[in-house]
Amino acid sequence: IVDIIDETYFQLELNLNWIAMKELNGPFLLRNVYLDDQETNYPVTYAEEIIVPNNPDVDVDFLLKKLLYKGLPTEITKEMRVGKWINKPIYNTTSAPTLLAVHGYCAESNPFKGALTDAAYFFVSHQNVNNNEFARRLLNFTIANKMSSCGYIAHSQGGLAGLTLYNNYFSCLDDASGGHLLQTIGSPYSGSSGAGWGADLIKMFGYGCGSNSDLTIDGATNWLKGVDAAHRKDVYFYTTTYRLGKTWGDYCNMAVNLLLQWPNDGTTERSHALLKGGNDQGNTEKWCHTTDMVYPAQYTDMARNNLMNEKASR
Repeated sequence: IVDIIDETYFQLELNLNWIAMKELNGPFLLRNVYLDDQETNYPVTYAEEIIVPNNPDVDVDFLLKKLLYKGLPTEITKEMRVGKWINKPIYNTTSAPTLLAVHGYCAESNPFKGALTDAAYFFVSHQNVNNNEFARRLLNFTIANKMSSCGYIAHSQGGLAGLTLYNNYFSCLDDASGGHLLQTIGSPYSGSSGAGWGADLIKMFGYGCGSNSDLTIDGATNWLKGVDAAHRKDVYFYTTTYRLGKTWGDYCNMAVNLLLQWPNDGTTERSHALLKGGNDQGNTEKWCHTTDMVYPAQYTDMARNNLMNEKASR
C-alpha cells in the first residue's frame, strides 16, 4: 500500500521486477488479495481478484524492456516485497551501537544489560503491547541511537517484535552483515497457552501483566501468516525447559505448568517456540523463562549470551 485515499480506497504499488522475473505480458490480475490490520493481524477486507489498470502516464512495456535489458532479476528482494526505503537516515557517526538487545513481555529490566558488546539496551518497564507497536518502539529507539546497522538479540516477546520490525519496516537490521541477524531465547513464535485468559489467571499468582492477544495461540497464528519466509530464515532461536525424563516429572513453576503444554520453560512451550523456516539452535534443560522459578532464568546463561554475542551480525 502506497497511499490511503479514504476509508474505503487504497492505492497499491506493484514492483515490475515480479513481472520481469517471469517474463510476462499484460493485462494482469491480482488474485486472492487480503488486507490485514497491522495491529491485530486480522483481515480487514478481501478481494478474489483485482484488475491491474493501465496507467496512461506509465509505459509498462517500456519499463519492462529496460529491466530485461539490465538482465533478469535473480532473486526476490526486500524492495520487491515491501517497496523502497524512503528517506533512509544517514548518520555521521562511527560510535553508534551495533547490537540491539531487547527484553520481552512485562519485563522489569533488560535481561542482557551489560552482557553484550557494543550494544544498545531497549527497555520499557512492564510493557504489554502488540508486536507491531513493540516493533515501532524498537524502530524509534534505533533511530534515536543513530544505529545504521545492527544485529539483534532478544528474550521472549522481544523475538516476535524483532521479526516484526524486520518484516514490516526498514531499519538498521537491513544493513547488518555477517553472523546471525536475529537471535532469540524463549520466544513463543506460535503463541503460549498461558497468554490469553490464562495470563489473567497467572497474574493472580503474582506473575505477568495480563493478557496479550499477539501471544495467544490464535493471535500468533494470525501474526505468523504475515511474516515472509525470507525473513524467518534469518532467525536463530534457542529454547530451554526444566529437566526432561525425570521419573516423577519436573516443572519450572508448578501452578503455571498446569496451564501449559509440556515441556515448557515456565512460560513458553517448546512446541510453540519452534519457528517454521527459522534456525533451531537446540534446547537446554534446567533453565527457566524468568526469575523466581525452579531453575535459573534462561537469559542469565552466560555461555549462551557469549555465544550469541560472538555470532551476532553487526
